[in-house]
Amino acid sequence: MTIGSAIRIARKHGTHKMSEMELAEKVGVSFKTVLNWECGNTIPRFDYVVRVLNILHLSFDSLMSLISDDYAQQYRAQFEKPVEVKEDVWESVASLISQSSRV
Repeated sequence: MTIGSAIRIARKHGTHKMSEMELAEKVGVSFKTVLNWECGNTIPRFDYVVRVLNILHLSFDSLMSLISDDYAQQYRAQFEKPVEVKEDVWESVASLISQSSRV
């Protein structure tokens, strides 16, 4: 299973169910972008994954547990290269880490 498939499952069957359009609006991307993630045509940037996790109230580990090990390695490898990340993304990551440590 790809990360896009995992997002689709969480979006449709999680505790915070919503349409692709609703998720797109909340993440700040187009409907087509979410559709491409969910169909496996594109891979979401990490900052968008963080936003999706916050919106759907999921932990990074719970999302990663839904995807296959091979795909998880490919996804993680994508982020081994240095990437310029906006300050609000770091705040989101810190928030996720804080929430995970409380569980």
